[in-house]
Amino acid sequence: MSNRAVIKPVKIESLRDGGITQGVLVYDNYDQSYDDSWDDVPEDNMEVLRRVLEMGDFKMTAIMDNVLENKSGVCIGNNWYDWEEIEAVFESL
Repeated sequence: MSNRAVIKPVKIESLRDGGITQGVLVYDNYDQSYDDSWDDVPEDNMEVLRRVLEMGDFKMTAIMDNVLENKSGVCIGNNWYDWEEIEAVFESL
């Protein structure tokens, strides 16, 4: 069974005060993390991936390190990207 990494751009609305925040959920079969402190979420999924890789969140980094180590793909939003499609983003950092 493969360990599928997922990045979901999200908008979160507080049920108490109606405040809205934006960011990402990042998870795989073993761990999960989120960050809702983004000012905006880019339309370009490769830019979303780049931001996740630059964040420095311990759990997100571990999930993305697994992608790098296994040269596997990642699901961003509703789109699956094979390693060959995301490799350049990993190499640019």
